[in-house]
Amino acid sequence: MSAVVRLAHMCIESVDLEASEAFYALLGARRQFEFCNMQDEFIGMYLNFGESRFIDIVKITELKRDGGDCSFCHGG
Repeated sequence: MSAVVRLAHMCIESVDLEASEAFYALLGARRQFEFCNMQDEFIGMYLNFGESRFIDIVKITELKRDGGDCSFCHGG
């Protein structure tokens, strides 16, 4: 049996926020709120899966080929 029973929260990166949101919506997620930068540009969102399970999706301009700092990345 795994020592990890449940994940409460994780942050992922995406080059296509709309495609990522559509994918996670198929799994039951709904947008809780959005992240905007100082120029009021949409740069991410907080998705709620219910039962205290959340994913932050943050926009990046290109996928990191070296693995970067992100454990879970979704290209859209």
